[in-house]
Amino acid sequence: MTASWVYSLVDSGIKSDMLNFAADGVFTYAEAYDVLADVANRGSVTANELNSLQVIAANLNSGLSTSDYVSHLFLQLVDGNPANATWTGGSTVHVTLGNLQVGTTSTQMSELIGKWFLGTDLPDPTLPPDANGWKLQGYSTVVGPLYSSAGAATVNDICQGADGDCELMSGLIDVVVFHPQVMSSMFVDNGNGTYGVRFYVGGQETWETVNDVFPTVNGTELDYGHNYNEQPTAMWVALVEKAYAQLSATGQIGHPAVNSYNNISADPPTNVLENLTDATSVTYYMSSASNWYSNKSVYIAALSSGDDVILEIPSTSPYTYDSAGNIQLVPDHAFGVVGYDSATGNFIVRNPWGNSYPGQNWDVQFEVSLTQIASEGGDFVIDNSAAVDVAPTVVVSNITGRVQTSLAASSIFYVTSGTLPVTEYALWDSTGNGHFTVGGVAQANGVEIDVAASQWSNIAYQFGPASDQLWVRAFNGVLWSAWSQFTATPEGPVETVANMTASHGQSFAVSSMFTYYDPFGLAATQYDVWDAGTGGGHFVLNGVALAANQDNYITAAQLSSLTYQSGSGADTLWIRANDSTVWGQWSNAFTVTAPVDSGPVAMVSNIVAAHGQSYAATSLFTYYDPFSSPATLYDVWDKGTGGGHFVLNGVALSANQDNYITPAQLASLSYQSGSGTDTLWIRANDGTLWGAWSSPFTVSAPVDSGPVEAVSNIIAPHGQSYAASSLFTYSDPFNSPAVEYDVWDSGTVGGHFVLNGVVLSANQDNYITAAQLASLSYQSGSGIDTLWIRANDGTVWGAWSSAFTVNAPVDSGPVETVSNIIAPHGQSYAASSLFTYSDPFNSPAVEYDVWDSGTVGGHFVLNGVALLANQDNYVTAAQLASLSYQSGSGIDTLWIRANDGTVWGAWSSAFTVNAPVDSGPVETVSNIVAAHGQSFAASSLFTYSDPFNSAAVQYDVWDTGTGGGHFILNGVTLLANQDNYVTASQLASLTYQSGSGADTLWVRANDGTVWGAWSSAFTVTAPVDTGPVLTPTHASTLSVQGQTFAVSSLFSYSDPFGSAATSYDVWNSGGGNGYFTLNGVALGANQDNIVSAAQLSQLAYHVGSGTDTLWIKANDGTVWGAWSSAFTISDPSIIAAGQTLELPSASSAQISFVSDSGTLRLDDPASFSGTVAGMTGADAIDFANIDFAAGQTVGFAGNSAGGSVTVSDGVHAASIALLGNYMASTFVAASDGHGGTAMTVHPDQVATLAPPQHA
Repeated sequence: MTASWVYSLVDSGIKSDMLNFAADGVFTYAEAYDVLADVANRGSVTANELNSLQVIAANLNSGLSTSDYVSHLFLQLVDGNPANATWTGGSTVHVTLGNLQVGTTSTQMSELIGKWFLGTDLPDPTLPPDANGWKLQGYSTVVGPLYSSAGAATVNDICQGADGDCELMSGLIDVVVFHPQVMSSMFVDNGNGTYGVRFYVGGQETWETVNDVFPTVNGTELDYGHNYNEQPTAMWVALVEKAYAQLSATGQIGHPAVNSYNNISADPPTNVLENLTDATSVTYYMSSASNWYSNKSVYIAALSSGDDVILEIPSTSPYTYDSAGNIQLVPDHAFGVVGYDSATGNFIVRNPWGNSYPGQNWDVQFEVSLTQIASEGGDFVIDNSAAVDVAPTVVVSNITGRVQTSLAASSIFYVTSGTLPVTEYALWDSTGNGHFTVGGVAQANGVEIDVAASQWSNIAYQFGPASDQLWVRAFNGVLWSAWSQFTATPEGPVETVANMTASHGQSFAVSSMFTYYDPFGLAATQYDVWDAGTGGGHFVLNGVALAANQDNYITAAQLSSLTYQSGSGADTLWIRANDSTVWGQWSNAFTVTAPVDSGPVAMVSNIVAAHGQSYAATSLFTYYDPFSSPATLYDVWDKGTGGGHFVLNGVALSANQDNYITPAQLASLSYQSGSGTDTLWIRANDGTLWGAWSSPFTVSAPVDSGPVEAVSNIIAPHGQSYAASSLFTYSDPFNSPAVEYDVWDSGTVGGHFVLNGVVLSANQDNYITAAQLASLSYQSGSGIDTLWIRANDGTVWGAWSSAFTVNAPVDSGPVETVSNIIAPHGQSYAASSLFTYSDPFNSPAVEYDVWDSGTVGGHFVLNGVALLANQDNYVTAAQLASLSYQSGSGIDTLWIRANDGTVWGAWSSAFTVNAPVDSGPVETVSNIVAAHGQSFAASSLFTYSDPFNSAAVQYDVWDTGTGGGHFILNGVTLLANQDNYVTASQLASLTYQSGSGADTLWVRANDGTVWGAWSSAFTVTAPVDTGPVLTPTHASTLSVQGQTFAVSSLFSYSDPFGSAATSYDVWNSGGGNGYFTLNGVALGANQDNIVSAAQLSQLAYHVGSGTDTLWIKANDGTVWGAWSSAFTISDPSIIAAGQTLELPSASSAQISFVSDSGTLRLDDPASFSGTVAGMTGADAIDFANIDFAAGQTVGFAGNSAGGSVTVSDGVHAASIALLGNYMASTFVAASDGHGGTAMTVHPDQVATLAPPQHA
C-alpha cells in the first residue's frame, strides 16, 4: 500500500514517479536517483518541485522503507549541506554552486546529483610541492574489485600515497585489525561503478558517494592511497581516502569546508578515530608526561580489548634505523599500533607507507619500546572503540500456504550472529494482499510494525489472495540488522500438461491440452496462456491469433473458443489459472511438435532467348509445396547483367534486390532479356514460411555490342559551322535506331559543339537525344580539334567512334602597333591614340586588355575611374572611346592586346610614356618661440611651394608631442608620433597648441600627383610648466579621532602660470587609521585617489586613532605638479607645550592641556560637547567662528570641581565644560589673528575684555 503522504505531493511529475516507486513500500538508490534526475531534465527547479522534494525528505521512513545511506544522500541534496556551496569536479578551481532552491538550474541540479549520488564532484587533487618533486597529477578511471585476492580488507592493502594523510592510513590499519565488522559494513556497492562509504560525525552515520576515477601517475598507477602490490585489484583504500576528502568539504570534521586531498593532510588522530569507528572518547598519552611509563598497563589493556592506538612522532625528531640500515621511526609521521609483544615488552607498530615497493628502504612492521618512543618525543592516541557491537542477522525463506491460513513467525524467520540478545523486531508488508498478525490482531501494510522480542511467539502471517513482498529486521538494543526480504505466495490451482505431437497445421481445443485441479475444489474463473511462438505456432481466440511471449488472459467462459494452431517444429507453452481467490503457479512447460515445414520449392532451368525477348514469369519456374499449400507471395531477384530485368505492369523492377509479388500479380509479371547472360532466382511463401531460393538459373540472349559511328577527318575554313549529323554515319547490329548520342571534343583550339545556340563544354560527355540531333552543330576553331561520337540504341551504349579531327586555319589573333611617347606634365591621351589595330582575318576587336607598370603614377582612366597598375584591365570595344591614359612623373611602361571574338592576340611590344619627374611640394619652416599655452594657425608654421605650381590637395603633419604640445583639428587633439592627414580645405581649421618646453614638428604636402618630402624638423619652444604647488596649512595637525577636515582647509594652492587646478590627487599612509572620503565613501590608503576640482568640496579627511601621513598634488590641465611636502594629522587627545589641537567638526572628546602654552582650536565651538582639563598659563581655546570684532560676552559658572565657560558674539555662542577649580580665575578674550576669538584663563584677575582688533 502506498504511503498516504505521497498523494499530497504538489508536483505532478514527482508525484507520478513516487506513486510508481512507493507501491512496494521501498525507496531504493536507483529510484531516488530517478526522481531527482527527472527534476533536472525538466529544467530549472520550480517551487512545486522543491516543496515536493522536501516532503519526500521529511517522510523517507514514514510508510516507506529507505536505507540509511539513501536517506542521508537525499537529505543532504534536498535540505542542504555546507559542501553544496561549491563544485570542484577534480579541478583546482572551486566554482560556486549552492544549496537546492527555487530557480536552481538544470546544470546545477545535475551537479548536486553528481555530488551526492554519482561521486562526480572529484576533490581538488593538488598538493603542496615537496622534496620528492611531486607535482599535480590528472584523474583517470581505474576499475577494479573492492578487495584484493584475500576477499576482504587486509593491512597489506594500505599504502600511503603522495598525500600527507598518514593519520587516516594508520587509523585504517587499526580498523582492519581490531574492527573487521566495521570495515565490512562500511561500503555500499551501487552496481554502477560507484560506492557509498560510511563515516561517523557527532555519533551519527554520514555517507559519501565515490566513483572509480582517481588521481593517477601515467594514467594507470594510483597516486594517493592504494594497494601497491595488487593495484588496481583492491580499491577500498583509494575509495575511503577520496570519500574522506569529500567529507572534509562539509566542514564537519575539523577542517575548512574545502573539497580537496590536501584538506585531509595531517588530520588529527582524534578526528580520524571518531570518524572511522564512532569512538566517543579519544585520549592522548604524552611521552613527556611523568606517568608515561607507569601507564604501560593502560596501553596494553587498550590493545587487548580492541581499542585503536595510533603512534605519532613529531617533526623535530630524527629518523631511527634497524641493524640493516632500514628506516623505522619517521619524523612528522603516524603509525598504527597493532599489538604488544609480551616476550620483549615492546609494542608492534605498522608504517602506513606499506610494503613491496621497488628499492624499499623502510621496515613496514617492527617493534619499539616506550623508551625509544620517549626519546623521539612520540605520543599514543587511544580511543574507546572496543565496545562496538555486531548487528544481528535475520535469515528468511519464501513461504506458500492456503488463502486465509496463517504461519507462525518461527516457521518464517530466525536470527543469527550479533553480540547482544534481540530486544525488538520490525515487520513490513508492502502490498497488503495478506497481512501480519500480532496476538491475532491484523497489522496494517505500508508501515513499520515494531514488536517486542517478548511477543515473538505471537507473530504470524496470514496468506491473502495474491503474493506479498515482506521484510523483517531485528534490534539488539544497539544495532538494527539489515532488512531481510521474502515472498509469501498463496496456493492456487494446478494445471497438469504433457507434450503433444501434431500434424501439419493441426488445431487443438485448448481445454484438451491440460487437466485442471484446485486444492480447495474451486472452479477456475480465468486462465492465462503463454507460448514461445517458435515455428509459427499460436493460440487463437474467436479466430484472432494471440501474440506470443506475453500473458493472454481468458475467462472461463471463453475457454471453449480458445484453440492452439500448430506451426512448424516444436513450440513451448505454459498455462495457469485463477480460482477467484488466487492465481496458481504456471504449469510445467510443455511442447506441441508438428512436422517441420521446409516451405515451397521453385524448380527452374536455364533459358536461351532471342534479342529483346519477353517471358511471362510463370513460364520461368514450376511451383511445389510439401504440404500442397498454395503460394501466398513470391520473391524474384536478378543480377541485371546486360540489362535484363523483371517487369511488373510495364514498370521495370530493380536488380539485386527482393521484389515481392502477390499471386494475383504473378500474371502481370514478365522478364525482359538483355544483352548476354543474366542470373535469376525465385522463391515462394505458403502462408507459413518462405521456401529456400531456387537454384540460380540464367537467361542468355545475344550480346548487343551497340551502335557504330563511321567518321573521317575534315579540313574546314576559318569559323566554319557543320551540322553534327554530317560528321558521322550511324549503324546498329540489330538495326535498332539510336535513342541518344554522346559527343566529345578536346576543344584545344577553340572548336566546340553548339546545341540550340548554346556552346557545350569540351572534354566531357554531352548527351543529346535523337530528337535534338538536328539542333546540334560543330563550330571550327583555330587549328586542329579532336572529336568522338557514340550512340545508345535503347539497350546499350556503343563504343566511341574513332577519334577524328576538324582542321581549320590557325588564328594568331589581333596585332597592336605602338611607339614610345614624350608627354608634358599631367598630359591625358585617348587610349585609341596609343596604338594601331590589325587582324589576320580582318575580324574587328571585341575586347581589349591594357596594362601599365604605374611606377611613376601614370595610369589608365575609364569613365573617370583610375584603373590599377600591374594587372589585366579588360575593356570592351564599346568602352574604348571612354578609356584614356594619364601621364605621371617620369617613365611609365605600357602594353596592349586585343581579342577578335575567337582568340586573344599577343601583347603589344612594351612602350613608354615619358613625362617630366615631379619631385612634389616643398614646405619651408623655421623654429618658433611660443608663450605658455599659445595657439598657432598651422598655415603660419610653413611656406608652401610646388615645382609645377600645383596647389596642395592634402597635408600630413607630425609632432613628437614632447611637453604636451599637439595639433588640433576642429577642436579635436591629433595624436603625436603618427601621420595626421588633413585636406587642403581643412588646413584653415588646423592649429598647433604649444606645450611645456620644446616640441619637434614636420610637415609635408601632396599636389594631387605625388607626396613631397617631409619638411626639415623644426621646434616650437614654450616655457617649461612645472605644475601647481600645494603647501600644507600645517606641517603637523593635532586633532581627535573621528574629526572631519574639509581637504581644502589642509593646503594652499599656487600655479606658476596662474592656471586653476582641474584635478587633485590625495594619498595617505593609513598608519593612524585615518582615511579620505568622497561623498561619504572611504578612499583606500597608500594609493592615488584622483578627484576633479569640482569634487574638492566633497572631499574630506577623517582623523584616525594615531598619526597618519598625508600628501596632496594637483593638475592644472597641462601637467601634474609635484607632491606636497608630507604633513601629519594625529590623535593625541592631549595638548603639549606650543602645540595646537584642532577640532573641525562636532566632538565629545576629553581634551587635556599638559603644559601652559597649548591651543585648542574649535572650528565649530557650538558642536563641542566634550571636556577640557588642565587649562593654565598661556593655554588658549580658539573659538574660530566667534567674531572678536563684533564684541563678546564671557561667563563662567561652576564650583571647585569644574564648570562651564560661555562665549558669544551675539550670533554664535559656545559653552565649554572645564574640569578643575577656576573659582578664583578670570577668562580673557582676545583676537586669534584670523577673525576668531582666543580665550585664556588668568588667576586672581578682574574679568576684562580686550578691545576689538583694529578698534
